Amino acid sequence: MVEQHYARLGAFAFRLVGSRAAAEDVVHEVLLRIWRRREGFAFDDPLRYLYQSVRNEAESWHRRNARVRRRIDAGQLGEDQADPRADASRAVELHDLTNAVEETVSALPPRRREIFRMHREQRLSYAEIASLLGISPKTVEIQIGHALKALRRRLAPFLALAITLLK
Repeated sequence: MVEQHYARLGAFAFRLVGSRAAAEDVVHEVLLRIWRRREGFAFDDPLRYLYQSVRNEAESWHRRNARVRRRIDAGQLGEDQADPRADASRAVELHDLTNAVEETVSALPPRRREIFRMHREQRLSYAEIASLLGISPKTVEIQIGHALKALRRRLAPFLALAITLLK
């Protein structure tokens, strides 16, 4: 099971947490938890369980990190730190674009959001998603199309920003 799914789970975790080391920690934690409970675990088709476990562990990782960052921000920002104004405008615009994308994806209906993330973040094919969720590939295609339409509508104001960021 580890040999079959580790690389994919690691890539998925990396997309969720943004750090290779953290992604490895997330996947290791999930696999360790399964190993400890291996007597009661059904190994015949573990993929759906593995992905959901990695997603849950990544969310826990984000919560822990947010608590740590809040503590650092609350007491350790000194006046002697460098002034970040040089790229501040671009950073704020990029932050706004990133937030708009995340808000749009988060506002999708739960099933559509899950399908969209599986395709875009986990790089699963329509057929793989259909198999994992027990739906038809055409349903996956339609859901991805609706998600992309929502993103295009919401992100139209950011088109000029995206073009300047690509330069």
